Amino acid sequence: MNYELAVANLKNIKAIITQDSPKADRNEATTRFQLIDRMLTECLGWPHDYIETERYFNEEYSDYELGSPRKRVVVEAKKEGQYFELPAGFNNKKCKLRTIYSLSDTLQKVIDQVMRYCNKRGIPVASVTNGWQYIIWGCTR
Repeated sequence: MNYELAVANLKNIKAIITQDSPKADRNEATTRFQLIDRMLTECLGWPHDYIETERYFNEEYSDYELGSPRKRVVVEAKKEGQYFELPAGFNNKKCKLRTIYSLSDTLQKVIDQVMRYCNKRGIPVASVTNGWQYIIWGCTR
């Protein structure tokens, strides 16, 4: 996967999705099917056989685990309309996780959830997404 192809695929996904349903009213399953699955494979270059969904471990299911043979990333999916709102004027592409964590109780719960999956499973990278926004951080210590 090269950068130019990833950007072209992203523009194509955005055009199709916003044309079909511009109101962002997808539930989590539809967000996963129409956005996240495509973003992972068509924009980020993950091969299908490196993506496992609904992986069961210790009485919990993760939405996505990426990597083969060893899992490298846990991705927790939320519905498209659940935005990760940043304060006005916040334009950083990188920041401390505690900054993001302090923004909302809902986001705190999701971050805690995916961190728990990573720590219990020994997976080094965590991500939370609503299909359009991605929060990604190094997780295990």
